[in-house]
Amino acid sequence: MPQNATGDKNNVVKLPKSFTKQASGIFTWVLGSDVMYCDGSAAESFGFSLNEVSGGLPARNFLSRLHPEDLPGVSTAIQDAISTGMPYQEDYRICRPDGSVLEVTTFGSCFCDTTGKPVHFAGIVVPVQAPSSLDSDLITLCLQAYGIAKRTGRLDAASKIIDVLVEIAGQDAERKFRNIRLRRCCRKV
Repeated sequence: MPQNATGDKNNVVKLPKSFTKQASGIFTWVLGSDVMYCDGSAAESFGFSLNEVSGGLPARNFLSRLHPEDLPGVSTAIQDAISTGMPYQEDYRICRPDGSVLEVTTFGSCFCDTTGKPVHFAGIVVPVQAPSSLDSDLITLCLQAYGIAKRTGRLDAASKIIDVLVEIAGQDAERKFRNIRLRRCCRKV
């Protein structure tokens, strides 16, 4: 059984599932042959198996998986990066064959040969977790920390955690945590 730093098996905080995110992936695109190669993480992001991408695939196979609303902006940004040599960064959604949609941020750069002709485009695909999900996970962890602080008599820490909870969840949360705040205030008297 897992233990925390003090060896206590009862106060182990387990991270929510969403903290075990999909890894970022690397891709490379040979412009002359229009073939893209990528690692297993990038393949997974686009819903391909490693076997499918092992020999490379035409770029259109990857682009066809972009959300239709995102494709025009991504295509323009890629062309701009190729024509100007400026770094590329774009946020978009990938529609995967299993029906899921993955939000990603992609960073890349175009590389030219000695004559200045663009020949290679390489980058990284970083899966992005929706902010509401991150906030929910953070609130869950803060509530767990609040419980631990309260059980161990660390009322000063519990008070600070409540302030963080209100900051994360916004003013609507003020009502949710009002009873906790009132109890906290009453204890100080």
